[in-house]
Amino acid sequence: MGFIGLLAGFLWSGRINVRRMELVVGGFVLTAIYDVAASMILGPLTFEYSWWIALLGLYAPFLTGYAAFYPFGFVHELATAVLMAATGPILISKVRRLDDHNINTKIAGNRSVEVGYDSSLQ
Repeated sequence: MGFIGLLAGFLWSGRINVRRMELVVGGFVLTAIYDVAASMILGPLTFEYSWWIALLGLYAPFLTGYAAFYPFGFVHELATAVLMAATGPILISKVRRLDDHNINTKIAGNRSVEVGYDSSLQ
């Protein structure tokens, strides 16, 4: 999970404007990478079955004979993409406001009134 966060940081850190579609596609792809990596590593180690059974269980579980009848991997990736589209830009703007506030507070030596303290951040 931390590696996926690192990849996301490389994709979007320092960018002024991140478009909603970039968040959707990036969220979908990064979640797919996470799902495949987790299935291929944890499946064989934890449950002692082959990596291809793990991937088949992730994207076509009805072919493996297990109890799951929907492709969890695709549903997970689609849900992430929808959430990134719905909340991504709002969260980015809020976090940037908080980050700017913290930078201004450090510069002023914790005297935030002198750097234009925004009371709506409390």
